[in-house]
Amino acid sequence: MHFYSMAILIFKRIKSDIPLLITGSLLFYYLFKNELDMLNSYAENELLPHITNENIENVNTDLLLPIDNKFVKNSESTAKPVINTNPDPGSLNLKTDKSKDSTAVNLFDYDTLLEKNRFFPILQNSLDTSDVFNMISITPSNTIKNIKSLSRKLKHLIVDKFTWKTSYTYISEDYPNIQSMKFIDNGFAVKGQLDKIKSLFQETFDLYSNVIAGETDELKPLTRERIDNGNGFGRTLIGSIDMFFILNMEQELDDLIQKLTIQESLSTTKNLLNTNENFITIVSSLISGYELSNEKDEIFLKIAKQMAKIAIKAYDSPINGLPLPELPFKSLIQNRFPLRRTSIFDITGNILELVKMSSLTKENVYISTGLNVFQKLHDSSRNVFNMDYLFPSVIDPSGCQLVKQDINRKVSATASQSHMKSIFNGNYVSCLQRTTFFSINDINNFDSDGEEILEFIDLINEDGNVNYLFSILKTYHLLNGNDDLGFKTYFEKSFEIINKFMFYKPNLPANFLVEGGNNDFVFFTPITVKKGKLDEINNELDILVTQSLKFRCQHCQLGGMFLYASKLFENKTYQVIGEQLINGCALLPKFAELELIPESASFDKCFDLNNCYSFSKEAKIQSMADGSIFDNNFEIVTDGFFKIADTELPDTSEDDEVDAELMKLKDSSPLIKVDRKRNNKDLIDLKLEYEDEDETSAGIETSEGDILSDLYTKQQQQIEEEEQEVLVNKIFKMTTSKVEINGKPFNAQLQKWTDGKYPLYINSLDSKYLLRPEFIESLFYAYRITGDNKYRSIAAETLDKLIAHVKQVHNKHIEISAIEDLYTLEPRDELPYYWFTRTLKYYYLIFSDVSKYSLDDYIFNGDGHIFKKNYIIQN
Repeated sequence: MHFYSMAILIFKRIKSDIPLLITGSLLFYYLFKNELDMLNSYAENELLPHITNENIENVNTDLLLPIDNKFVKNSESTAKPVINTNPDPGSLNLKTDKSKDSTAVNLFDYDTLLEKNRFFPILQNSLDTSDVFNMISITPSNTIKNIKSLSRKLKHLIVDKFTWKTSYTYISEDYPNIQSMKFIDNGFAVKGQLDKIKSLFQETFDLYSNVIAGETDELKPLTRERIDNGNGFGRTLIGSIDMFFILNMEQELDDLIQKLTIQESLSTTKNLLNTNENFITIVSSLISGYELSNEKDEIFLKIAKQMAKIAIKAYDSPINGLPLPELPFKSLIQNRFPLRRTSIFDITGNILELVKMSSLTKENVYISTGLNVFQKLHDSSRNVFNMDYLFPSVIDPSGCQLVKQDINRKVSATASQSHMKSIFNGNYVSCLQRTTFFSINDINNFDSDGEEILEFIDLINEDGNVNYLFSILKTYHLLNGNDDLGFKTYFEKSFEIINKFMFYKPNLPANFLVEGGNNDFVFFTPITVKKGKLDEINNELDILVTQSLKFRCQHCQLGGMFLYASKLFENKTYQVIGEQLINGCALLPKFAELELIPESASFDKCFDLNNCYSFSKEAKIQSMADGSIFDNNFEIVTDGFFKIADTELPDTSEDDEVDAELMKLKDSSPLIKVDRKRNNKDLIDLKLEYEDEDETSAGIETSEGDILSDLYTKQQQQIEEEEQEVLVNKIFKMTTSKVEINGKPFNAQLQKWTDGKYPLYINSLDSKYLLRPEFIESLFYAYRITGDNKYRSIAAETLDKLIAHVKQVHNKHIEISAIEDLYTLEPRDELPYYWFTRTLKYYYLIFSDVSKYSLDDYIFNGDGHIFKKNYIIQN
C-alpha cells in the first residue's frame, strides 16, 4: 500500500506536466526526422557535399564506353576507352586517365547499385533485358518469398495531395440520367439469347478450367497449350469473377473463394508486372466480386487491397509520381523514374480504378495518385506537343531531362535546385526536373539526335481497355459530377481537336448508297502530326496533320464513349457522333464483303461529303499508274467535321417513346462543317454555362481553402492566360496517308489488288477476327442510353454470325477460337481472356432486363468490371 500511495502522489504532482512532456518528446522526434529527411533530399539532388570517400563525379571508363549514344561494358579493364565523336563529349565527359580514377564507382555491381539507388533514382529508356544494365537493375531478390512480403514504404508519393471528400457522395437533383427512362421494347430480358450466351460462356470456361487450375492467364483452345501472356495471376479466372455473379455460377464462385481463402494471396512466377493489368483487370475484378456479393465475400477485398499496395509502387517515382508501365516488383532496386519511352495509355490507364479504390477503402493514397495523373495530363495538354489536349501514343513522362555538362562536370543551368543527380546506363547524370510530359526525342536532352519524331495520336490502346477520355468521363460520373479538376472542360477541349482532324467518310461504290439506307455513318482515324515551315515575319508555324485512314475494330468503342458523354453533359452533337460511329462499325463488314468486323481496314477518303458514293475503279487505277494518288496536298483546316449543337438534349423522362425530335435529327443530320465564327461563340457560351454549373452542381459547398477548388481555379486561369499569350500562330494543314498503297501491287487489267481478297476501294485490310468486345460494348451503351431496340437487333444478328464463324471442328470436338482469316475461315489457336471478361459480358447484359446494372448505379471500367456508384441526392 505504501508504494501504491507514493505512486498516486507522484502521479498527482506530475499529471499537469504529462501533456508538456509528450509534446516535447514529439517535437524532439520530428525535429530529427525532418533533419534526416532534409539530408536525404539533399543527397538526392546533390545540393550538399556527400560524406564519402569516393569521387561521385567521376565515371569509371573501364566499365562503360559510349558508342552510338549507348553505354556498353568494357571487358578489358586496361584497354583505353574509345570515344565516339557523335555524342557531345562535353555532355558525357568520360575520364580517360585510369590512374586518376581509382575511386570510381562501379554501378554495374549489384550491391553498389542497390546502395546508390537509395539516393539516386535510375533513369531508363526501357526495361529491355538484352541490355546488361537493365538486367542488373531488375534482378529479383532472394529475400522476397511471396506477395505478402512485398509491402514497402512509399518513398515519393504524396498521399494527401488529393483526398477523398464526403462531398463526392452527394449528387445534385438535376444530375442527368445516363440510362434512358423509356425503352421501345420495354427493356425486358430476352431469355432465349441469355441462355445461348450463358451456354457459350460455360462451354469455353469449362475448357479453360478443365485444363488449367487457374494459375495460367490463357489457354490455346485447339492445342491446349497454356500461355502466360499477362502477369501470371490467371487473368481469365480472376477476370471472370463478376461473370460468375451475373450468370449465377455458384459452384465456380465457391471453388474460387475457397481457393483464395486458403492461399490468402495471388502468386506469379513473373518479375515484371504490367501496371495496367494489375489495376484494370486484377484489382478491379476483385473489387467487383466484393461489391456484387453485397460486401459479404471479404476475401475479395482483402486480396484487392493486398494487390493494390503492390501495384501502387509503380507510381512511387520521383518528381511527377507517374507510373512505370512494368514494375520489377521482386527487385529491391525500386527508386526509379518512369521510362523515357512510355505509352500514353500506360500513364493514364488507371485513373478510374485508383479513385474507386479510395472510395471503397477511404485511403487517400489511391485518389491522390489517380488525380495527380490527371493533373499532369492537364498540365501537359497545352503548348508542349504540336497538338493540344491529345497526346502522342509514346511520350517521355520521366520528368528527367538529361542536360549537358561542361568540362568541369557542372550542369549548364544555374538553378541547381531544379537538378537531380541520377543514374542512367550505369553513369551518373544530371537530371533537370520537369513537371510535364515531353517528347521522346526532346531536343534539350544531351542524347537527342535533333530529328523531330512524328507524333502518332490515337485514342485507344491495342488491348482496347484503355481510353483516357472515356476514363475521364467515368471518373466524373463516379464522383457524381463534383468536377474540381475540370474533367468536363478537358473532354470538351479534346473533342474540338477530334472533330477537326479525326473523323472521315470513305469514298464507296454507288451500290452502297442503296444498301446503307438512311443510316449515316462516319469512321474514326488516328493521325500523325509534325511541324512544318515557320514564317518568322508573320509569326506563323505550319502544323502538318496526316490522317492514317486506318480504322481499327477497337475504335468501335468510341461510339459508346460519345453516347455516354451526350447524356453526361447533355450534348446533342455527341449523340449524333456516337450513333454514326456505331453505324460505321455495323456497315464495315458489308463494305469488306464479310460478315464480321475485321481487325482493321483503310479506305480512300471522301472529300466531297455530298458525293461519297462515287468510287471509280478506272479513276483509281489511272491515279496509281500516273502517281497522282500519292500527291501530298495539305489543306488548311479551320472547321470541324460535325456541326456544334446549340442546344442541350431534350428531357425524355416523360416521353412515351424515344424522343421523336432526336430520332429525326439522327436520320436527317448531314455532315456539315462548322462556321468558325459561330463555333467560337458556341465555345464561349459553353464555357460560361460550365462556370455557372460549377457553382451549383458540386454537391456540397467546399471550404474556402479547399485544395481541389483552388487547383481548379488556377487551372482555369492558366488556360485563359495561355489563350491570351500567343507564342506563335499555328496554321493546321491536313492531308491523308498513302502508306497503305505505296508499292502495293495491283492488276490494272482485272482492276483489283494482286492478292484479290478485298475490293479495290479498300486500301488495306487485316482479316483476322480476334473475338474483340468493342463493338458489342458500344451496342450495349447505345441500347441503354437511347432506349432504341435496333441495337439489340444488331447484337442478335452479330452474335449469330459470330457463333457460326468461330466454332471450329478439332479432333471431332467443336471448340471456339479466333479466326486467322475471315475470307478463308482459317482458325487461329487463340481464346483471349477478354472473351470472358468483356465480349460475352456485354452480349449478356444487352439482352438482360435493363433494371440490372443500370448505368446510373454502376460503372464499367475499361476491362468490363463493374463498380457500384454510391450517391446521396442533395436537395
